[in-house]
Amino acid sequence: MTMDEHDFQKGIAEGIAKEKLARHILGVSENDGPERIKKAFWLLAMQHHPDRTPGDRESERRFQNIANAYDYLAKGGRAGVMFEEREAEAERRAGGYRVENPWGYYLWWRDNYFDDRYGLPPREGEGSGGGDLFARVDPRRYEEWYRSPRGARIDEEEKASLARLLGPGGGSRLLDVGCGTGHFTRWFAAQGYRAVGIDLSREFTGHARRRDGALYALADGSRLPFADNAFHAASAIAVLEFARFPEYIVREMRRVAEGAILILMLNPDSDLNAERGGRRTGPFASARFWKPDAALRFMRDLFPEGAPGSIRNEIHVDFHVVRYARTDERRQR
Repeated sequence: MTMDEHDFQKGIAEGIAKEKLARHILGVSENDGPERIKKAFWLLAMQHHPDRTPGDRESERRFQNIANAYDYLAKGGRAGVMFEEREAEAERRAGGYRVENPWGYYLWWRDNYFDDRYGLPPREGEGSGGGDLFARVDPRRYEEWYRSPRGARIDEEEKASLARLLGPGGGSRLLDVGCGTGHFTRWFAAQGYRAVGIDLSREFTGHARRRDGALYALADGSRLPFADNAFHAASAIAVLEFARFPEYIVREMRRVAEGAILILMLNPDSDLNAERGGRRTGPFASARFWKPDAALRFMRDLFPEGAPGSIRNEIHVDFHVVRYARTDERRQR
């Protein structure tokens, strides 16, 4: 593993650790939203305010930690505030791992932050959706569809479209949101991207981890545990159809990707998707299909500041792809 990759993984791990620590300081869970965090902050701030405990240096230290933790969470993890807490050192001492060594640090990072035990559940009422919809879907059956004659044809067309709109990886980092079994994440890795896949389904990410070619994490697309501009590109393949709040997911993708965002959607005008949309059970029973013009309006409403040509699409019989480019492509590598 190169030092560049080591620094990248270290940054991701530190971002996740900061959020966990900030929530620990305020006594809130990973499911608690902004209102609960604000209430916890005010109660603790009143309890440990220096005016209530004059001369108590421990209370002063505690008050500063509380204020910094709230500042960090209130700004969506973007404040970059460093705060002290005795538990922090204990969390960073991973017994048996040689964290000063890049490979040892990677093993510590993988086992502590890319394991189901440390998955990030969605906030109550704000989850991106999708994970529970596929709870009864066998990952092996999901993969088998791509090997059927129709599935293989559509898969080839989708990958050709993605390749045209995204280009070769050249070692760039890519985040695949709602990666499922990792079918496209592995393909992105084969195109030269350093691909990371995230999904809400434990079973699907577990299946993906047993394959090679990429890294996978259990995480919510509507609150990605990554720093701003951590990736060069981001993708969401047939994800927004199953999301409760698709705008949260796309905004988060834009935040963490400094270059292109690719959104592949199922075309409701195709016979296949019309049949899927008529189902009364299974994941497609609650799916929302997007027509190409509706998808373009959605993206332009989200990013009205985009320059002409920064949002474009490709339309195919069974699917369509929207590409949003935040920066000049020459700066993405």
